[in-house]
Amino acid sequence: MAFVEVIPSLRTSGETIARAESVVRDLLHKEMARALDRAGFVVNALLVPYLLALHRACMSRARRGR
Repeated sequence: MAFVEVIPSLRTSGETIARAESVVRDLLHKEMARALDRAGFVVNALLVPYLLALHRACMSRARRGR
């Protein structure tokens, strides 16, 4: 996946956050988003609909006997 979330806690220093973001951008060459330290991150919001669609497709295929 070409996407990384940087999720600092309340105690993470600004220097650490900047370094993590630099690694993601400059070394890994990936897109980055900073998220709050809580349940329900950005990737989950994007991933869950795809997983549900996959599940429905598999169940539909199973019902047809394939």
